Amino acid sequence: MAYSPDVLDIAIVLAVLAGIVAGWRRGFLVPVVAQIGVLLGLTFVYAGPLSANVPSGPLGLGAGAVAATAGGYILGSVGAFGIGLMYRFAPLRRMDHVLGVPLGAVAASATVYLSLLGAVTVDGWLGPLHDKGTLTQPDIAQLQAVIAANPAAGAVMDPYALAALAKAAATAPITMEQLAKVNAALSFYETNVRPALVQSRIGPLVLSLGADLPIIGRHVEYPTP
Repeated sequence: MAYSPDVLDIAIVLAVLAGIVAGWRRGFLVPVVAQIGVLLGLTFVYAGPLSANVPSGPLGLGAGAVAATAGGYILGSVGAFGIGLMYRFAPLRRMDHVLGVPLGAVAASATVYLSLLGAVTVDGWLGPLHDKGTLTQPDIAQLQAVIAANPAAGAVMDPYALAALAKAAATAPITMEQLAKVNAALSFYETNVRPALVQSRIGPLVLSLGADLPIIGRHVEYPTP
C-alpha cells in the first residue's frame, strides 16, 4: 500500500521549508549577530556584574529572558545597520542570502526536534490514558503519580481536575466523553494529536538524528500505536 503522509509529517516538511525561506530572506550574518547578542545578554546577567543580584526561581529566569531579548535586539539592530552597508555590494548580498539557507534549515530543524521531544515527553506522561475506552481509579492514580514525580506535568494535567476524576471514578469508570467535559486538552491530545504522532514516519527519524546533538540532544523512545 502506498504511503500517505499524515498531518505531522506534512507540518514537519512545511516547517523546514519555511526555515529555508526565512534563512534566504534574512541572510546569514544578521541572525548570527543577533544570537551573539543573546549570549552576551545572558552572560551579563548570570556571569557578569549582575550575577550576585539575580533572584532565584521564576524571577531569575525572567531576568535572563529579558537580558537575552534585549541583547539580541540591540546587537541585531547594530549589526543590521552595518550589514546594510555591506549589502550595497551585490555579490556580498547574494552570498549572505545563500549562506542563510542552511542556517535557516538548521534553525527550523532544531525547533522541530525540540517540539517533537516535548511531544514525546508529554506522551510518556499520559501513558495511562493511551488506548483506553474508560479510565478507572488506578489509571487516574498513575496520572497523579506522574505529576508528583514530574511537577512540570501539572501544566498538562490539572491536578484538581484529576482529583475530581478520581472521585467520580470511585463510582463508575470514566468514559472518554466524560474526560472531554472535564479536561478538553487531554481528550484532544488522545483523539487528535497522538494518532498523528504515532503514525509519523519523519518524526522518529528527526528524533534519531537529533539524539546526539550537543546540549539539546536526548535519547528517547518514540511512541508506538
